[in-house]
Amino acid sequence: MNKNYKIVIFGLPASGHINPLFPIIKELAKMNQLKLIVYLTPDFKEQFDAINILNNVELRHLKNLNYNEFQTKVNSSEKDNPAYSIKFFIDIADANIEYLAKEIANENPNLIIYDIVSMYFKWLVSYYNKWYEIAIKSSSSQKQNLKFAPEHPLPPLIAFSPAFIFNADVFPNRFEQSMMIQIQVSFKFIWALFKIVFYQWRLCFKFGIKFTNPTEVVPFKLDENHKFAFASLLSDLQPRAHLFDSVKYRFVGATFEENKFEPLADQEPFVSLLKKFQNNPENSNSNQKLIYVSLGSILNQSFEKYSLIIDSFKLFDEKINSELTVIVSLHTTVYDLFQEMIDRKKLTLASNIVLVKSAPQIAVLKRAFLFVTHSGMNSTSESIHFGVPMVCVPIGADQPLVAYRMCDELGLGVRLDYKTMKSKDIYLAIEKIISDSSYRLRAQRYAQLSRLNRGAENARDLIMNCLNAL
Repeated sequence: MNKNYKIVIFGLPASGHINPLFPIIKELAKMNQLKLIVYLTPDFKEQFDAINILNNVELRHLKNLNYNEFQTKVNSSEKDNPAYSIKFFIDIADANIEYLAKEIANENPNLIIYDIVSMYFKWLVSYYNKWYEIAIKSSSSQKQNLKFAPEHPLPPLIAFSPAFIFNADVFPNRFEQSMMIQIQVSFKFIWALFKIVFYQWRLCFKFGIKFTNPTEVVPFKLDENHKFAFASLLSDLQPRAHLFDSVKYRFVGATFEENKFEPLADQEPFVSLLKKFQNNPENSNSNQKLIYVSLGSILNQSFEKYSLIIDSFKLFDEKINSELTVIVSLHTTVYDLFQEMIDRKKLTLASNIVLVKSAPQIAVLKRAFLFVTHSGMNSTSESIHFGVPMVCVPIGADQPLVAYRMCDELGLGVRLDYKTMKSKDIYLAIEKIISDSSYRLRAQRYAQLSRLNRGAENARDLIMNCLNAL
């Protein structure tokens, strides 16, 4: 490749979306013929500085976007408000459409890669195309009076998905949709729906773009502007992957960094724990088993649910409990509440339960026997990569679909209902996986498949081949 290329990347500043995208950007950054411009928030500056060896990666900031504030509200009173998340994207679009459209026009990139859930980008595309059509029909003197007059058409698009790809003709079907979208018709829901339509109409009116269904977060069908969409997961995990158009939809494999440096791994209590289990789980007959509990970084602030999980280990007999070490990774708020109760003698934990605010997840999963997870796609892919069966406790978003696929269809774990589960249900699920070796054997078979795929490198090659074919 002798030609120089420029790629603009529009991301969604959430760990579940950036973690699988970052290794791909890192691979692309190694190509000295590329210039990469990534639109995110300042939170990721340190990560980008670390990979900018060739000075070919530039991080630019999205305006009026405070993702930490969004996460806080989602975890509070707004978590049951169906209008809030969409209003968040509308606010991003409102603040960024004109700015980003001018950025695209000025940079004239060869290719745009965007996160499939970035609803603001879809409105940006409509705005850019509208003004380009006006510009090409205008005379030189008329263009000078236009609000925006891009000289080049929108470059080809590649959509990136950190989880399952949705397609109206293939996935999800009505049953699968019902797991993800549980509508309870009430005055609050109707009022929220009204507000969503109003916010969407106001945005479209302001920028003169066509009104679209605001609940369509992902592109169910790719138009002619798209080269393809790709997902950072094994095709074996995607439901009905064989029915997807193999030209338009690609599944590159997990894109996390298997040997990623995790500073917490060099700190206690992890130094001692990781040393203790350094030979597990390769020796599956070992009596000592490490169980890892983590419910993700969003929607995980339930002290009650964590208490149920911790209490479930009291139901094991003394012999089994002596063989288990349980690492429970908690949100800071929940961790502090547990510590306060322990300090005030209102709670006593068994010696085999280790509470932490955060954990070096990859290092732990390399040694884990079982993973109690919220079924986020990143955590799921990592668990599979290391052959660890799961107890799936999906909380929201696409997690119920992931849990259903992993447990009910692929037999890689046991699925629980987050809202109704009791300590005994959790105990029975864990006990089932401990006593039934078939879960582990299936997980290890999928681990072999995962290790045959180098997801980030596969994605890089797809993108470079696309550029070379332009």
